[in-house]
Amino acid sequence: MKLLSDDKASYLTLDADRTDLNCYPSYNLTVEVADGDFRGAVVTWVSLDDMEAFVHQLDDCERTWRGAASLVSISIDEFELHIESSNSLGHFVARYRLTCRSFQREGQMAQTLSGGFNLDSELFANLVRDFAAFVSSLPHPNRR
Repeated sequence: MKLLSDDKASYLTLDADRTDLNCYPSYNLTVEVADGDFRGAVVTWVSLDDMEAFVHQLDDCERTWRGAASLVSISIDEFELHIESSNSLGHFVARYRLTCRSFQREGQMAQTLSGGFNLDSELFANLVRDFAAFVSSLPHPNRR
């Protein structure tokens, strides 16, 4: 799944690597961002409930050309994606934050990449359909 900026210079991709459908239905996502010269990636877990809620929020945004949709990782601060209306003309902006933690001699260190880019309003309906298709293509506990 790929979100592309309106100028085609920036993107955010989501790729599901593994799933856990037993205890708490969730997906292990690799999230990669290229925003101009900045690049980053993180591997994180996102719940099925949050993925499905994000699809519904995107549907509402497309229908009303207002509002926001948010997708956040299970682990606090690892991944956030917010897509929100920037005006009443149907323009949307994607804002993201990726945080990767590592343990060093000095203790825990966090590297964070955050930013945002404008989405192509003419392709917003395709984005909504593509994300819905991405979520429905993932394994689901009710479709085993």
